[in-house]
Amino acid sequence: MQVKVYATLRMKVGRAEIDVSAGPGDTVRDAIRDVLKQYPALRSDLMSDEGELAKHIHAFLNGRNVRLLDGLDTVIQEGQKLDIFPAVAGGRQKPQITQIDFCR
Repeated sequence: MQVKVYATLRMKVGRAEIDVSAGPGDTVRDAIRDVLKQYPALRSDLMSDEGELAKHIHAFLNGRNVRLLDGLDTVIQEGQKLDIFPAVAGGRQKPQITQIDFCR
């Protein structure tokens, strides 16, 4: 199966999709384990010290947050896709308006 990574994870991996050997009947944990075999430097980004998904990482199996399913023990079905996102914030700062001239 292919695992898609986004934002800073994509920058670290150097591509959007990672081919893993996990598939139907395996778990999300198995798929992430395969990702970490190929990119061990991602371990601190993806996993907590307890071996669970880091709080700032969101994994979606066919668009459903795995935390709302069976977590990393969610079983992958035929044709499902796994997307992994780091939490992102920021953007362009709004300009501050100090005076508005309504009369022209």
